Amino acid sequence: MRQREAARIRELEAKAAREKALAALKQKQQEEERRRREEARVQQKLREMGVCVAGFRWIKQPQGYRCAGGSHFISNGQLGI
Repeated sequence: MRQREAARIRELEAKAAREKALAALKQKQQEEERRRREEARVQQKLREMGVCVAGFRWIKQPQGYRCAGGSHFISNGQLGI
């Protein structure tokens, strides 16, 4: 009888661990999806703006985007993020 109870408890613990891992994975996937949507929105805005005035493309930086020529910068605040 004790063995069955111990096995049942182990099974419940394993199930709880699987559910916790699944919830963490789902949270991570949602966060990644949110970041992808945000980046797509920013890229759309950059496409609408076009290349920098010197004709260079935009490169992602920690605080915004810098043109490939290095002379121009658009902050995340200017892009609305």
